[in-house]
Amino acid sequence: MRLSGSFVAPSLLGLAAAAASSPRVYVQDLDAPAHLSTQTAPTLNADTARLIFAQRLGLSQYHSLKHADDDTIEYLNDFGGARHQLFDDDQFSDETKHIMVVVEGIKNTEVLSSASFALSETPGVDDTSRLLEDFTVQSEHLSSASRSNSKDNVPKKVAEALKKVSENVETRFSNGLLLAHVRNSENRDLSSTIRELADLCSSTWPFTIAVMPPPSSGLSKRSGNVWGKYDVPKRSATADRKHPEAILAEAPASDFVERVNKTDAAKAPTSPNNATVRGILPACFSSKDACESSTNGCSGRGSCFKKYTDKDNNNKACFTCKCAPQVRTNKDGSKKTTYYGGPACQKKDVVMPFWLFAGFGVFMASLLSFGIGLLYSMGSEELPSVIGAGVSGPSARH
Repeated sequence: MRLSGSFVAPSLLGLAAAAASSPRVYVQDLDAPAHLSTQTAPTLNADTARLIFAQRLGLSQYHSLKHADDDTIEYLNDFGGARHQLFDDDQFSDETKHIMVVVEGIKNTEVLSSASFALSETPGVDDTSRLLEDFTVQSEHLSSASRSNSKDNVPKKVAEALKKVSENVETRFSNGLLLAHVRNSENRDLSSTIRELADLCSSTWPFTIAVMPPPSSGLSKRSGNVWGKYDVPKRSATADRKHPEAILAEAPASDFVERVNKTDAAKAPTSPNNATVRGILPACFSSKDACESSTNGCSGRGSCFKKYTDKDNNNKACFTCKCAPQVRTNKDGSKKTTYYGGPACQKKDVVMPFWLFAGFGVFMASLLSFGIGLLYSMGSEELPSVIGAGVSGPSARH
């Protein structure tokens, strides 16, 4: 059977497009051997790529090699970078020690001269974002036993290169690891930016650049764990979860108030208007709006007011609820006043019933003690001597 040219040509074009649209990963270390840049790039699955990423970032202890085969171990030795010492003094430094950039939506992923390896499948954008977030959590947990690290130092040249991207770039910096995720929802050609980043990092920092093609609409629904299974430690109670922010975006003057408002609102459980708020509430709120939204308008039994201003903390205001007495008219025309307290006026004031009950209990205990004491005092008294008067003893016989 003879194939027509009209069938062969589109088929070849489709195969070429499929080959060019596979995800490609470029890795480079400062002391990388020369043969890595000339060898043929192998094609790995996403699970093996995750193990390579984790080893390059020094997070291998959270990624098990239990089911890894010999080929996977060989790829880890080739692309995993230098081994990280367990108690290395530079491991938890504030200076950048590794840069990893993931760029989505690139139609032609052959951006640099030669790729280290390719991926057999294209992970979803949200899956990749979650992986980078988990890398950040692992890095924070790994250094929590050593010391707290709060400096987010993005190298100036790298920041300027990422700033050229029109949309926001998700950047995460933790203990010397810079993780950047460019979603590129418009599928713009960012080849020049990728090359610039590679040139900047080539002589200063080890880097990992993953170039992902646009997601295909014809792909079937993937599983929820395309990058494989790994351990994600829990964040400490004192550390707030850091959400990715746009790089070099200046925070407005009211940024602190807005972030505190969101935090305060998240602490209080939501409930219908004027309903009793349950759970533990903060004693102070950063603004009147945060107070009213978190307490459901003080449960409809009061109003929010500015209690004081903390001069030692940049004049931060403290807003709380001021509860008002609730007067209820009974059927017989009498009125009953009920008082409420608590951070959301959700607690009924039981001072008067308490004192009535406590006073009655003390009175009854005192009365019982007095009665018992009176009985003991009566029993301890001596009988009078006149009780035997008029009683004659036996007479003596003569």
